[in-house]
Amino acid sequence: MTTFEVVRDVLLLGLGLFGTGLSIFNYIDAKSKDKRQIRVTLSSAIPTYHDGSLGLTYAKLEATNVGSRDVVVSSMFIEASRGGRLTSFEQGVFPGVADTILPTPLSDGHSAHRFYAYRDIGEALIGSGRTGKQTITPVCEDSSGAQHRGEPWEVTPEELLGM
Repeated sequence: MTTFEVVRDVLLLGLGLFGTGLSIFNYIDAKSKDKRQIRVTLSSAIPTYHDGSLGLTYAKLEATNVGSRDVVVSSMFIEASRGGRLTSFEQGVFPGVADTILPTPLSDGHSAHRFYAYRDIGEALIGSGRTGKQTITPVCEDSSGAQHRGEPWEVTPEELLGM
């Protein structure tokens, strides 16, 4: 075998490996674009009134479609540690902003939101026998039944009652 043949064979092998790697990358990319992708976040919101006073503190649960595929959000809720949905929340409590009516379709970049008073979250945790440090997780469920979870929060129900 001459040097030319060895170099040619190595280059052809390298080109074949590059093509294989590119095909695998394209396959993974295409599969991820086809999946439902919802980012779920939990943040704080405090209304400010015209006289400069502040209102109660609220948790804002938001589900945003970050994928290219349209998705229908069927429910949004807060899950307590050791499982179990927190219920008995009053809906539409944030002044001037209505909660998104569910189920709702979300196209790329659109979001749905719900507001929960910190006090209501604290009462729900204590009402279900959870005291001390607890972990709550924002969850969104789509029309296919898949659950999308956000970053968990560590909370103390007794502190939430005073907010």
